[in-house]
Amino acid sequence: MSKIRDSARGEACQIRLPSICNHDPATTVLAHANGSAAGKGVGLKTPDYLAAYSCSSCHDCVDRRRKPPEGWTLDDVRLAFAEGIFRTQRILEEKGLLKPIEARTFKQVCSLPRDHLDTAGHWLLLDGSDVVLQEQKFGKPSTNSMSNRR
Repeated sequence: MSKIRDSARGEACQIRLPSICNHDPATTVLAHANGSAAGKGVGLKTPDYLAAYSCSSCHDCVDRRRKPPEGWTLDDVRLAFAEGIFRTQRILEEKGLLKPIEARTFKQVCSLPRDHLDTAGHWLLLDGSDVVLQEQKFGKPSTNSMSNRR
């Protein structure tokens, strides 16, 4: 088991679905995002940095084994899960398990093995079982206003 998965033990649920969340840290696990946008596919597992600390009840709802809260749509649940991922990433950063790093030069990036580029266009550098995420940065900024947005 990775350090990131181990870190979920005893943590508070970060998804926090109303009327669903059991608020029991004893049931908290690392719930991974599903779908190809998260890097999941045939023979591919979603990376640990795209997951949220989740109680068993919220995990069941996110994985559609349980109905959403009254008046909630599937999109509402997905948004709560995404927010849970963001909160979990901040906790992982505080624990030193997720480490953002400074931009590298073009030459340094080009020297990295191609298998370190994920489907979202980020470079993934592995330090033991700790995951380091860095945005890909090349060349001069575009004059196109859409490509300069963050």
